Amino acid sequence: MQIYRAADGSRALRINSLEQGSDSPGPLQFHYRLGHLPMLLHPEPRSILMIGLGLGATAGAMAVYPNSEMTIIELHHAVVEAAEQFREANYDVLARPNVRLEVNDGRNYLFLTNRSFDIIETDPIVPTNAGAAFLYSREYFQLARRALKRGRLRRPMDRS
Repeated sequence: MQIYRAADGSRALRINSLEQGSDSPGPLQFHYRLGHLPMLLHPEPRSILMIGLGLGATAGAMAVYPNSEMTIIELHHAVVEAAEQFREANYDVLARPNVRLEVNDGRNYLFLTNRSFDIIETDPIVPTNAGAAFLYSREYFQLARRALKRGRLRRPMDRS
């Protein structure tokens, strides 16, 4: 794991020579949007499962919503340590009282859990990263569907 400063002053995380995330404005806004979108579309997002932490910006954007509980599943301790270095970019997500972190394999967690969630989000993980292909498999999406609570999304034209 390596955190380095780019020429523009932003910081980025590299694991096994592959960039995993950056706190530069473009990537950060992208991750914030990924976090806010499901929270705004769901009528009552109470229970959230986040597979993959990365720098924590997506999870952080989701965790700021009131009355929600988030479980983050991250495979590598090094990623958790790195996210601690990006507190200002991730809303200090790991210190939030409504967030629980578990170092585990996301697919295996879904396979073994009895819990169900209003929202299941997977941090955008590059499919070529070691082990990431499992998060793009039919089996993974079937496991996620099984753990997803039944309900409806708020449609843009809904007044409720």
